[in-house]
Amino acid sequence: IEVVGILAVTEASEDERAILRNGVAGQLWGGISVEKGGSGSFSGLEILGADVGITSRQDGPAVDIENCVITTCMNGVRLERSRDRHQIRNSVLAANRKNGVVVSLAKFDLIQSTVMANGEHGILLKYYGNGKIQNCTITQNPTAIRSTVYETKLEMAGTNIAGNRISISVNTPNDFRCRGNFWGAVNPIAIAAQIHDGYDKPGRGRVDFTEFAAKPFSEAGAQLKQGALSGSGATQRPPRYWQGLSVLSMRQGEVEEEVAG
Repeated sequence: IEVVGILAVTEASEDERAILRNGVAGQLWGGISVEKGGSGSFSGLEILGADVGITSRQDGPAVDIENCVITTCMNGVRLERSRDRHQIRNSVLAANRKNGVVVSLAKFDLIQSTVMANGEHGILLKYYGNGKIQNCTITQNPTAIRSTVYETKLEMAGTNIAGNRISISVNTPNDFRCRGNFWGAVNPIAIAAQIHDGYDKPGRGRVDFTEFAAKPFSEAGAQLKQGALSGSGATQRPPRYWQGLSVLSMRQGEVEEEVAG
């Protein structure tokens, strides 16, 4: 779907989500691409099996994503340069084959969202990314957050960033301010072991993880009901929240069934 005008997509009802997927089993579809001159605001969507769930093209508009589930795509969301900040709020980016969020030359806010069990990175900051992460859960990714080249800035607070093989990998010169988060450990040495930064290799930025929390934040991450993951039979399922991989495991078979169907 290429957007050159205005596209606003909202849920059909309070209990069900609009599902976008390929009708051909096993094949990726292009996803939603917001082009220069367009405008994209997305709420209550479930996007399955796309190459990229939602893309904001370079020099296009900032996108606003809220209450969405983007899963089993190659990449969940790709944010490129825009005059304004991209917004992702109360959304789930899980089980995508490569990355949950890819950022290039863009400013973004990731708020009250869950980034979980993606194949390579939860959040990939490619170049000149400028991000603020607040009250999120980032877990079960090989690398939770990685910066690659050029200047990249990141601030993170109130977030559960635990259960990843690598929490943060900094390959850019700027320091990351990541105070007041839960890292799955209360020992600074154990937390530092999860981080690859300028303390390991001079010339890279360093991660400030001081003032870390001793226990997980109970309200961090997307507060979506389990039934919201699929519009089918949503009202018949008890309310559960995307707090960990156990919920994803319960639903994974149904997600695959939706894609194949």
